[in-house]
Amino acid sequence: GYGIADLPNIRVCLEKMRRVPASELEAVHAGWLRAQSQASSKEIIVWTARNERLVWRIQTSDPLIWPDGRTVIIQSMFDLTEQKRLEDSLRTSQDEMRVRLAELESLYSSAPLGLGMIDRDLKFVRVNEALAEMNAETKYRESFPTPEA
Repeated sequence: GYGIADLPNIRVCLEKMRRVPASELEAVHAGWLRAQSQASSKEIIVWTARNERLVWRIQTSDPLIWPDGRTVIIQSMFDLTEQKRLEDSLRTSQDEMRVRLAELESLYSSAPLGLGMIDRDLKFVRVNEALAEMNAETKYRESFPTPEA
Protein backbone atom coordinates (compact mmCIF):
# COMPACT_ATOMS: atom_id res chain seq x y z
CA GLY A 1 0.00 0.00 0.00
CA TYR A 2 0.89 3.63 -0.37
CA GLY A 3 0.63 6.44 2.12
CA ILE A 4 -0.57 9.92 1.28
CA ALA A 5 3.05 11.14 1.09
CA ASP A 6 3.68 8.54 -1.65
CA LEU A 7 0.78 9.85 -3.74
CA PRO A 8 1.09 13.64 -3.85
CA ASN A 9 -1.27 13.98 -6.82
CA ILE A 10 -3.50 11.94 -9.10
CA ARG A 11 -0.85 11.66 -11.85
CA VAL A 12 1.57 9.89 -9.48
CA CYS A 13 -1.27 7.71 -8.21
CA LEU A 14 -2.17 6.64 -11.75
CA GLU A 15 1.48 5.91 -12.54
CA LYS A 16 1.97 3.81 -9.40
CA MET A 17 -1.21 1.81 -9.97
CA ARG A 18 0.22 0.72 -13.36
CA ARG A 19 -3.28 -0.10 -14.57
CA VAL A 20 -3.19 2.74 -17.06
CA PRO A 21 -0.82 2.37 -20.00
CA ALA A 22 1.70 5.21 -20.21
CA SER A 23 0.36 6.13 -23.65
CA GLU A 24 -3.11 6.75 -22.17
CA LEU A 25 -2.03 8.45 -18.95
CA GLU A 26 -2.73 11.96 -20.27
CA ALA A 27 -6.24 11.05 -21.41
CA VAL A 28 -7.09 9.33 -18.13
CA HIS A 29 -5.66 12.25 -16.12
CA ALA A 30 -7.72 14.74 -18.16
CA GLY A 31 -10.81 12.55 -17.66
CA TRP A 32 -10.20 12.45 -13.91
CA LEU A 33 -9.90 16.25 -13.76
CA ARG A 34 -13.13 16.60 -15.77
CA ALA A 35 -14.90 14.10 -13.50
CA GLN A 36 -13.76 15.91 -10.35
CA SER A 37 -14.96 19.26 -11.64
CA GLN A 38 -18.43 17.73 -12.09
CA ALA A 39 -18.35 15.54 -8.98
CA SER A 40 -20.89 15.74 -6.23
CA SER A 41 -19.41 17.06 -3.02
CA LYS A 42 -20.33 16.45 0.60
CA GLU A 43 -18.75 17.55 3.87
CA ILE A 44 -18.71 15.13 6.77
CA ILE A 45 -17.67 15.58 10.39
CA VAL A 46 -15.94 12.73 12.18
CA TRP A 47 -15.24 12.59 15.93
CA THR A 48 -12.15 10.63 16.95
CA ALA A 49 -11.70 8.53 20.10
CA ARG A 50 -9.82 11.51 21.59
CA ASN A 51 -12.90 13.69 20.98
CA GLU A 52 -11.19 15.57 18.15
CA ARG A 53 -13.36 16.97 15.39
CA LEU A 54 -12.24 16.20 11.83
CA VAL A 55 -13.91 17.71 8.78
CA TRP A 56 -13.64 16.00 5.41
CA ARG A 57 -14.99 16.83 1.97
CA ILE A 58 -15.80 13.79 -0.14
CA GLN A 59 -16.16 14.21 -3.89
CA THR A 60 -17.68 11.39 -5.91
CA SER A 61 -17.67 11.32 -9.69
CA ASP A 62 -20.27 9.85 -11.98
CA PRO A 63 -19.29 6.45 -13.41
CA LEU A 64 -16.48 6.71 -15.99
CA ILE A 65 -15.33 4.30 -18.66
CA TRP A 66 -11.55 3.86 -18.52
CA PRO A 67 -9.49 3.08 -21.62
CA ASP A 68 -9.37 -0.63 -20.72
CA GLY A 69 -13.19 -0.76 -20.67
CA ARG A 70 -13.70 -0.83 -16.89
CA THR A 71 -16.38 1.34 -15.34
CA VAL A 72 -15.00 3.25 -12.36
CA ILE A 73 -16.24 5.77 -9.87
CA ILE A 74 -13.59 8.13 -8.56
CA GLN A 75 -13.88 9.29 -4.99
CA SER A 76 -11.56 11.86 -3.43
CA MET A 77 -11.34 12.93 0.19
CA PHE A 78 -9.89 16.24 1.33
CA ASP A 79 -9.10 17.07 4.94
CA LEU A 80 -10.68 20.45 5.72
CA THR A 81 -10.10 20.28 9.47
CA GLU A 82 -7.46 23.01 9.67
CA GLN A 83 -9.30 25.25 7.21
CA LYS A 84 -12.54 24.94 9.21
CA ARG A 85 -10.68 25.56 12.48
CA LEU A 86 -9.18 28.75 11.02
CA GLU A 87 -12.57 29.86 9.66
CA ASP A 88 -14.17 29.32 13.08
CA SER A 89 -11.34 31.19 14.78
CA LEU A 90 -11.63 34.09 12.33
CA ARG A 91 -15.40 34.24 12.79
CA THR A 92 -14.99 34.30 16.60
CA SER A 93 -12.35 37.05 16.37
CA GLN A 94 -14.56 39.12 14.08
CA ASP A 95 -17.53 38.75 16.44
CA GLU A 96 -15.39 39.82 19.40
CA MET A 97 -14.03 42.77 17.41
CA ARG A 98 -17.57 43.93 16.55
CA VAL A 99 -18.53 43.84 20.24
CA ARG A 100 -15.40 45.77 21.26
CA LEU A 101 -15.93 48.33 18.49
CA ALA A 102 -19.55 48.85 19.58
CA GLU A 103 -18.36 49.36 23.18
CA LEU A 104 -15.73 51.84 22.04
CA GLU A 105 -18.23 53.72 19.85
CA SER A 106 -20.66 53.93 22.77
CA LEU A 107 -17.96 55.18 25.12
CA TYR A 108 -16.69 57.67 22.55
CA SER A 109 -20.11 59.17 21.83
CA SER A 110 -21.31 59.32 25.45
CA ALA A 111 -18.12 60.49 27.21
CA PRO A 112 -18.60 63.83 29.00
CA LEU A 113 -14.99 64.77 28.32
CA GLY A 114 -13.45 65.66 25.00
CA LEU A 115 -11.91 62.83 23.04
CA GLY A 116 -10.18 63.09 19.70
CA MET A 117 -8.02 61.11 17.33
CA ILE A 118 -5.12 62.56 15.42
CA ASP A 119 -3.20 61.30 12.42
CA ARG A 120 0.57 61.14 11.87
CA ASP A 121 0.63 64.81 10.93
CA LEU A 122 -0.98 65.65 14.29
CA LYS A 123 -4.22 66.72 12.62
CA PHE A 124 -7.56 65.75 14.10
CA VAL A 125 -9.25 63.03 12.13
CA ARG A 126 -12.13 62.60 14.56
CA VAL A 127 -13.46 64.21 17.71
CA ASN A 128 -16.41 63.43 19.89
CA GLU A 129 -19.26 65.86 20.45
CA ALA A 130 -17.86 67.06 23.81
CA LEU A 131 -14.53 68.15 22.27
CA ALA A 132 -16.31 69.74 19.30
CA GLU A 133 -18.47 71.79 21.70
CA MET A 134 -15.41 72.86 23.72
CA ASN A 135 -13.82 74.20 20.57
CA ALA A 136 -16.98 75.64 19.00
CA GLU A 137 -15.67 79.21 19.36
CA THR A 138 -12.30 78.52 17.75
CA LYS A 139 -11.32 78.82 14.12
CA TYR A 140 -10.61 75.08 14.10
CA ARG A 141 -14.27 74.07 14.45
CA GLU A 142 -14.55 72.93 10.82
CA SER A 143 -11.46 70.70 11.16
CA PHE A 144 -13.17 68.63 13.87
CA PRO A 145 -15.28 66.00 12.16
CA THR A 146 -17.83 64.57 14.54
CA PRO A 147 -18.97 60.91 14.50
CA GLU A 148 -21.92 61.88 12.27
CA ALA A 149 -19.59 63.36 9.62
